[in-house]
Amino acid sequence: MQVFFLGLTFMLVFNMAAGVMRALGNSQTPMLIQLVCGIIHVVTNYLFITYMNNGVLAVAWSSVLSQVLSAIIAVYYLLHDGVISIPKLAVDRPLMREIIRIGLPAGLQGVVVTLSNVFVQYFINGFDVVAIAAFTAYYRIELLFYMPLVALGQAMMTFTGQNVGARLYDRVKSGLRTTLIFGVGYSLVLAAILLYFGRETFGVFYSDPAVIDMGVTIIWVSFPFYFFYVFLEVFADTLRGGGLSDVPMYIVLFNQCLLRTLILFGFMQLAHDIRLLVAVYPITWGTAGAMLYWYYRKGTWMTQPPV
Repeated sequence: MQVFFLGLTFMLVFNMAAGVMRALGNSQTPMLIQLVCGIIHVVTNYLFITYMNNGVLAVAWSSVLSQVLSAIIAVYYLLHDGVISIPKLAVDRPLMREIIRIGLPAGLQGVVVTLSNVFVQYFINGFDVVAIAAFTAYYRIELLFYMPLVALGQAMMTFTGQNVGARLYDRVKSGLRTTLIFGVGYSLVLAAILLYFGRETFGVFYSDPAVIDMGVTIIWVSFPFYFFYVFLEVFADTLRGGGLSDVPMYIVLFNQCLLRTLILFGFMQLAHDIRLLVAVYPITWGTAGAMLYWYYRKGTWMTQPPV
């Protein structure tokens, strides 16, 4: 942890630089930088583990190295492209306050939702080792849904910010419809593929038939309804792109933390069934998405001057 935390500053620098590039309409360069540094990470993992003989510590240093390289390349690109100039860098207090106003609730939301997952893990640990192993694999497979949908939301946030700033509100609505259609379609197709090849997918991680059976049970409860998460992610990021960050945070925290925990406690009182535990995820994705949609439709933010 001590070694890994050395890379956090560089991770922040890269994310800021990548955010500038995406805001300017360039989403390919950050992707290529991450791709190159990801390959370097894999190679250095092998070299460090093989020749440093420090096991996990070698992997930590490899992670830090890839983060440092990604930050240096991203900043160099912005300098070379004339987007930023080191001598002209300064703190703009009004802009800093606005960035904090929009960014802090989103960051706080991520922290609190992560902490709320501790309660879910507590109940998972109440089952047997088979269930714990199945959930470990499930969370890895779930990334095939989660990461692309997060990327869609981030793209929509940038797109919304650009068009709200230009007062092109119809483009925001059109972009939102396109993003939702693409996200829902992607989720349904991927769910069908993973459900059909469920045993083979879990077999990549474990050979124990009991773990594979439990994993298949889990995904049949969760994956058919993962398209609910599209609405949560896309509507929340659309609102943030329009300068509204507080209310989406409250909605997500209410559903993902408070409501999820209450439903989970209630379900576990009804029966000690893994399917009931998994069901809290699509239920709270759906309720959060519905509330965010209601706020999006109710608000007059797209008829007002940009924030």
